[in-house]
Amino acid sequence: MLQTPQRILIDTNIIINLEDNKSIEAQYSELNRICAQYGIQVLIHASSYDDVKRDKDEARKAISLSKLKKYHSIPKTQMTKSQKEALFGEIKKPNDDVDTDLLVSLNTGVVDILVTDDRGILSRVSNNDNLKERVLYPQDTISLLNTLLGSIPVNYEHVQDRICTEFPPDLPFFDSLKQDYSGFEDWYKKNMASGRSCWVVEQEIGLAGLIIYKDESRDDPRDAEDFNKYGIFGDNVLKICLFKVDPDTRGEKFGEQLLKKAMDFAFRNSYDSTYLTVFPKHESLIGLIEKFGFMHVGAKDNGEYVYCKKTKVTEHPQGVMPFEFHKLYWPCIKIGDSDKYFIPIVPEYHKRLFPEAAQNFTFQFELGLLEVSKTPTYSL
Repeated sequence: MLQTPQRILIDTNIIINLEDNKSIEAQYSELNRICAQYGIQVLIHASSYDDVKRDKDEARKAISLSKLKKYHSIPKTQMTKSQKEALFGEIKKPNDDVDTDLLVSLNTGVVDILVTDDRGILSRVSNNDNLKERVLYPQDTISLLNTLLGSIPVNYEHVQDRICTEFPPDLPFFDSLKQDYSGFEDWYKKNMASGRSCWVVEQEIGLAGLIIYKDESRDDPRDAEDFNKYGIFGDNVLKICLFKVDPDTRGEKFGEQLLKKAMDFAFRNSYDSTYLTVFPKHESLIGLIEKFGFMHVGAKDNGEYVYCKKTKVTEHPQGVMPFEFHKLYWPCIKIGDSDKYFIPIVPEYHKRLFPEAAQNFTFQFELGLLEVSKTPTYSL
């Protein structure tokens, strides 16, 4: 499945886990949160009422039936038992009848995904290539949605996913931005009103770094005009609307971590490029983004420079050395025909500079250089 599902059907057992009068398991609450955040419709089937009505605990049954009413219900499809058995196997008991009703709705395209923890339902579609990738366990559904809608989680120790609303524009952190942009406060309040996402670095004294970002697409005439005017690559672009690091925290590598988070997000979510704007006077910021492969592609009428970085490799660049390739296209890397080495980093700095690697590797070689290979290779 390559497209983001818009309508998800949840099995009766999933409903019970979401609505039962007890603590919700993490996977069920996470699935609910993702669907709510991205406007994915969560549906139940009319047959689920039949499942609940067979509960012999009358008090629990009454509560469960009342809670089902919060979900939009898909009506039963008019298909005979023999027709369902021809598609999905033998129906021996009432639960089987419900299970096949759910599969009929999936098969006819009424919903995009069926979420269940019932192995019996999964076994009914094991030989159906069209359906078996659309019948998923809750955790597999979460993994799919994270792949399609957001970055696969990477633990950048100091960087957190937050919402603009949490950081009002009267914070001292924003004072320099108010000086540079006369309409900054109004612009920022619009971001708060829309609940725009951001990445932040917080310290005890308050905000130390912030990136606000948004999707842009060539399908939007206003975005396409900017893409054409400034030479911004691709059709789906991640715009860094605001990037600021508190100058009092220089040396902590917070700017680097924020940028890596942005580039990681863009790469994993198949954006064609990432871009931002910066005034020429911010020389340290320009030096930082150029170090990470952003290239000057134009200038706005207000004097801001436009910097863009490709986030996917569309062709194999000729004559580009591995280090330069890494700079231009990270997280993609090119391993050329040069010698390869492990370069040990003092653990304290390794965790800060490479948090995405630090969580996966727990050993360190002794300080020094260790030659690994001289075999010519090339990889993306």
